[in-house]
Amino acid sequence: MAFVRDAYRRVETLAVGQGWDVEYPRLVWRMANLGRREQVLRLDFKGITQPWLLELAKRWAHRQLTTGLSVATTYSGVRAVTWLSRWLARPTVAVDQLAGIDPALLERLLGDLRVEMATHSRHINIVGGLAGFLRAIHQYGWDNSLPASAQLYPEDYPKPRELLPRGLPDTVMAQVEAAASVPPS
Repeated sequence: MAFVRDAYRRVETLAVGQGWDVEYPRLVWRMANLGRREQVLRLDFKGITQPWLLELAKRWAHRQLTTGLSVATTYSGVRAVTWLSRWLARPTVAVDQLAGIDPALLERLLGDLRVEMATHSRHINIVGGLAGFLRAIHQYGWDNSLPASAQLYPEDYPKPRELLPRGLPDTVMAQVEAAASVPPS
């Protein structure tokens, strides 16, 4: 089976080529065609339905990959933007341009995100991905219609969960020590 997959990939490369000129316009980027042999095989942009957001997401992913970030990190960022796209398309939100993303909207987003996220780590990944995405748009001047105040800050990340203590409380330890000092009957 591996032979067939490899043969298919080679024939496809001969037919359509490889590299950024081939992959960038696609909605699913094949990492092998970009010379990346990592665990994540594809980056899928199909869930980003707004054309203005799709182009920014692809530009950001391209920048991440060409500056040496891992495909897994880039994949996590694309998932965050995909979540943003679905959220922006909701009838109660209905933002249809980048200029509509302001601090009040981001506050609503963070509230909805907190309610929807089942796992703490996924919540952190989405907030981190969106923060990096918004920062890159500002930093590289990709779209000046995004308000300068539309950013996420470290205090916007979910607070770390409180860990259980590493040792036993003094009251429990005292009981254990007292029970250990009683001779067996």
